[in-house]
Amino acid sequence: MILVSAAHDLPSRLQQRAVGISDALEKPGLRAQLPDVLARLTGRAPAPPPRAIACGGSAPGQEVPEAHRLQILVAEDNEVNLLVIRGMLGRFGHSAHIVTNGQEAFEVAASEHESID
Repeated sequence: MILVSAAHDLPSRLQQRAVGISDALEKPGLRAQLPDVLARLTGRAPAPPPRAIACGGSAPGQEVPEAHRLQILVAEDNEVNLLVIRGMLGRFGHSAHIVTNGQEAFEVAASEHESID
């Protein structure tokens, strides 16, 4: 599980590990750090960045290899943030399973763990 927060006082690594958080990112650095964090946590090579940005998908003519695609569980209740995260994930060939809060995220993770990367 990756914690993404705008807060500057993130829990310590020890606190994160105690509740199952593998990594924590602050939103200002999310765009640059997310591809590498996903690659490290999944053991997959990072998806190559698209040559051109196409909203919600990879660049025209550039297919993201199946091995790089992830189904990512996202807990977010802000519509603008959802648009941003969907666009970011889409540019790297990933898709999002959206829930609106942490409780829903834990329920989905428990019940659909095989379909969520």
